[in-house]
Amino acid sequence: MLNNFVMPEFAPALPEIVLLCGASAVLLGDLFLTDAKRHLSFWLTQAVLGAAAVASFATMQLQPGSAFSGMVVDDVLSGTLKIMSCIAVSLTLFYSRDYCASRGLFRGETFALMLFALLGLMVMIAAGSFVTLYLGLELLSLCSYSM
Repeated sequence: MLNNFVMPEFAPALPEIVLLCGASAVLLGDLFLTDAKRHLSFWLTQAVLGAAAVASFATMQLQPGSAFSGMVVDDVLSGTLKIMSCIAVSLTLFYSRDYCASRGLFRGETFALMLFALLGLMVMIAAGSFVTLYLGLELLSLCSYSM
């Protein structure tokens, strides 16, 4: 379905690509917002999470697909785990709004770190080799350290 719009070799990695572009957009967009308009970066983050979940659902296949010489694998289990991870991060950000606002953490940097940590988790979920698994683990742990 989606393979007509995306090059077939990149289709299994589309959710990660969407999440990377969205996290970069949140980080850059937050530079131009005042403290009174920080809710816009929050809602942009929620939109990016929704787009990544939709991309995960759109690329999910019954037959496993792979990209980058088998380093990224896409099947039903990985697609389901990616969707559930996006939902979990979205709910976490939604329920921690008051906590973050009261401590001065309701900023684009926090949202971008959460998105990059989710990106590391999604890379780990889609890993088809130990090198890709290590790359996802490092991306997840570096974001977790700074949070």
